[in-house]
Amino acid sequence: MFDLNLGLSVWTTLVFLILLAVLWKFAWGPILAMVQDREDGIQGTLDQAAKERQEAAKLLAEHRDQMADARRQAQQMIAEGKEAGERVRQGIEEKARAEGDAMIERARESIEREKDAALDELRKESVDLAPTLLRRILILPISRSLLKNSLIITGSNFIILMMNIILTHLSYGIMSMRTHIQIGP
Repeated sequence: MFDLNLGLSVWTTLVFLILLAVLWKFAWGPILAMVQDREDGIQGTLDQAAKERQEAAKLLAEHRDQMADARRQAQQMIAEGKEAGERVRQGIEEKARAEGDAMIERARESIEREKDAALDELRKESVDLAPTLLRRILILPISRSLLKNSLIITGSNFIILMMNIILTHLSYGIMSMRTHIQIGP
């Protein structure tokens, strides 16, 4: 089966060694140099990528710090804005409240002046009308109890007395006599 030819084996070995020497001298050096250059290039690229990765991580950390600082500043600005808005709102409320109180006070004073003026006018009118009304009313019959109660009345109660007398007489039918009696000076 297997035949071993010694001459062929020697020649094959000799051709292999010569080819190996030629390849060693002319091809192996350049191939190893190319492989070494390629290895150095790959290693340089890996080193550069590692360096860039570290730089990117550093830049990312700086960016995160800047973003956190920007958020912090934005939150601070929002808080300051809210505080300023609250102060403005309170100022407006206080001003409106003060203006409202002043308007109410002016209205009270005006009402008080108008009331005093109306009372003065009423007093003047009642003083002017009192003698005439009293003269005309005294002509009519006055009940003793009403007259007895009216003796105590003075000053501002005179108007109330006059009103009571008029109302009492109205209930007795004095109103029908109104056309016959003229009220006035």
